[in-house]
Amino acid sequence: GFVHISATHLLMNGFALLNLGRLVEKEVGSLKMLLTFVLSVISGSLFVFVAQGNILLVGASAGLFGLLGLVVVLAFESGSIRNPAVRMNFINILLINVFISLLPGVSFLGHLGGFVAGVLVGLSISIKKTWLGLRQNAQLALLFLFFALGFLALQGTDTTPIYITTDQRVINTLSSIPFEPIQWYVRSLAQALLRFYGG
Repeated sequence: GFVHISATHLLMNGFALLNLGRLVEKEVGSLKMLLTFVLSVISGSLFVFVAQGNILLVGASAGLFGLLGLVVVLAFESGSIRNPAVRMNFINILLINVFISLLPGVSFLGHLGGFVAGVLVGLSISIKKTWLGLRQNAQLALLFLFFALGFLALQGTDTTPIYITTDQRVINTLSSIPFEPIQWYVRSLAQALLRFYGG
């Protein structure tokens, strides 16, 4: 979760963390922000490992999605979500991030795991008096989530290895889609695979 595949990848996540992190830190403090970020990265990594086994999660985006989940909780806690402009901004941000999560090469499960952990941490640290029962349930749910993910990760289930021909099948399948952004991705993927396999 903390390893990045390129300098550009690191810079993009760093820029997002700087902006989102400052907002979260101002509301909950440095320690709670760091706790949310780290737990979200771990949760996202475990979601991917449990579901896909032989896939590694790279990048800090699971942590960013966790901070986003925390911001959503804060918006409900403060009541600012009732403001139509704020609500529409959240809807737009969430839709954009769901779309990004569905792009090839982006881990939907990693993002989902980070977001779920962020929401649960946000509810667990809430100071709203009327949320006492919700806060206690969220704390239990957070403990159960990590216990369940840890248990499943330790089961050591067999995974099917990824074969070289899988890459070519992906390229062939995507090549049949008449949509320029996908075709651009296919060309980029083909060039990257040629470099990777020494072609």
